[in-house]
Amino acid sequence: MRRTGNKQGVAIIVVLLVLTVMAVIAAGVVALGTGSLGLANAQAQGERAYYAAEAGLAITLNRLQADVNHAGSSEFLLVGASPSRDSFDTKVFRQGDAGFPAGVVGSEYRYILSEGRAQNDGFEIRATRRVGLLARVTQSMFSYAVFARNAVMIETGSQVDFYNSEGNPLPDGAHGHVATNSNTANSIKVETNSTVNGRAYTAPGVINPGGIIVDGTSNVVGGQITMPSPVNFKAVSLPVDPEGLDPTTGTDPLNPDAADVPYADLTVNTAAPPLPPGAYGDVVVEAGGILTLVPGGEYTFASLTVRDDSAIQLPNTVLPTSLYIKKTMAMLDGAVVNDSLKPPLLKVFVSQGPVGLKAKKGGVPTKGYYSVYAPDADVKLDEQGQLYGSVIGRSVTLESSSKVTYDMELQNSSGGAVNLQILSHDRY
Repeated sequence: MRRTGNKQGVAIIVVLLVLTVMAVIAAGVVALGTGSLGLANAQAQGERAYYAAEAGLAITLNRLQADVNHAGSSEFLLVGASPSRDSFDTKVFRQGDAGFPAGVVGSEYRYILSEGRAQNDGFEIRATRRVGLLARVTQSMFSYAVFARNAVMIETGSQVDFYNSEGNPLPDGAHGHVATNSNTANSIKVETNSTVNGRAYTAPGVINPGGIIVDGTSNVVGGQITMPSPVNFKAVSLPVDPEGLDPTTGTDPLNPDAADVPYADLTVNTAAPPLPPGAYGDVVVEAGGILTLVPGGEYTFASLTVRDDSAIQLPNTVLPTSLYIKKTMAMLDGAVVNDSLKPPLLKVFVSQGPVGLKAKKGGVPTKGYYSVYAPDADVKLDEQGQLYGSVIGRSVTLESSSKVTYDMELQNSSGGAVNLQILSHDRY
């Protein structure tokens, strides 16, 4: 009996030892599995944070192409029509900003730092990743004081000059440049006591000075240059068709959800309340009327006529305002008053033209602080008109002692025609 009891005791001990070992092994397996699961989960969250950071880079690059002054943003990612749990925070650095890469010199460079965040349902941050990108602005919509696809004519005491609307120091040299994409002879004329305080550029295929005429009474301070390649200017794309319906389809081809009637014409002959942003037909400002724009708005007109000592006015603002015109713009006897005195904040886009800018009020020449983008329209500034900004047209004529003063700040302005060259892509 004692031997039997001893055997049973030993068996119990062995069983307990085996169970203990199995428990230890099981605990190890569970711990290993839990660790692997945690590692896999951490890797998945890290990947989510990385993709959120990359999405922030892509979104910021797109916004920089529309506005090189874009400073970055903090947003949740969108999945379909709803925001996800993950988010990003982007910052855009320029030369002189803390965080801008050392050794990179030039106001045309932008460095984007994007931090992606993976978050749980309570929006607690579980992982973060950071990526960076260095880009260079290679072309702005308004890189020249005057640009014409076909011909530039500066005549009868007219001038092209430059300044900086923010009061920043002006770089050395002459920067009120004029240019054309034409490669025919005499595509730029500077005649009869006229001056260009910048360079005159013609397209490839012209051996200058054959493409440029500067008579003995006139001067191009920066010299005559042949561009290495033509500049690509896109046609004006209207937000909506201000002339209403397509008679074939019964819809507005640029805005299918618009009302099925033509946009109403508008006449302003008093100091009327501010005009809401939107689309209008033929707009006439006359008899001393003042058409006041809403800062930050986007307007589309079928045509615009300003006459009889009238004015278009943009109140002092920091918000960029855009005016789209399908057909003609005729400043017969009136002014464009931009109270901010900053040309990057008011841009006029003309699809067809022609564009006439007399810039007078009460018979006295006025200063207009805005820019005109009309690559398919003929643009004419005359009767001592003064435009502070930039002019782009199919052809551009300055005559009768008119003046275009290029704002250097337009090189960094918005407009949707900025090209960015990506130079480096960093992952932290």
